[in-house]
Amino acid sequence: MGVDILESDVEVRRAEREGYAAATITVGEGDDASHVSLVLDMQDTPHLLSKGLARDITRRIQSKRKDMDLEIEAMIDVEVWMADAPELFEEDQAWVAKETRASGIAFSEDQPPANVESFDVDGAQISYRVKKV
Repeated sequence: MGVDILESDVEVRRAEREGYAAATITVGEGDDASHVSLVLDMQDTPHLLSKGLARDITRRIQSKRKDMDLEIEAMIDVEVWMADAPELFEEDQAWVAKETRASGIAFSEDQPPANVESFDVDGAQISYRVKKV
């Protein structure tokens, strides 16, 4: 068509879609600089919620092991009660048991007994008890 489009004629804008986060960084300087963009899907899925809950439970149990001054190799029994929590998939339950060195672990949605450790995560009430085997 006989129309020249110059780089100065083009404006590039990043528009984030709902549920996504994006950032662009500059790597290098001057003529060697390049721009790298990273886009993350920020939507929660049942799989991600289960993984996150497993990590929160594991962190608390590991902290309790430390408070109990247990040897690294010491085996424990664990009981976990979850109210208003996302589903904790079997693979993530097994991961919690492995990471905490639990020889026995039980997960329940029943009301927890009195005098157990508890914490809240994203509106879910998690209670647990750790016993040395």
